[in-house]
Amino acid sequence: MIDQLTTTVDNKLNISDLKPQHYAFGGRGDVWSDTAHIAQSGEYVTMCGRPMLSSNWVKMEGVDHIGCPTCLAKYNS
Repeated sequence: MIDQLTTTVDNKLNISDLKPQHYAFGGRGDVWSDTAHIAQSGEYVTMCGRPMLSSNWVKMEGVDHIGCPTCLAKYNS
């Protein structure tokens, strides 16, 4: 379990490195838990399927990296 946790913690992507038409999204909980998501312009859910119904606290708080492992896996595949 510790190895999996370490892999997840080390597996992050700087928001500035996102491809065009992609951006970071997340609510307050995502800011607090370090799990910003990846969204694509024109979509209503993030790459992991999370609906974007809240304010984008990730942008408002200036989070600088993506932390959602599912979004990262889909983005990098």
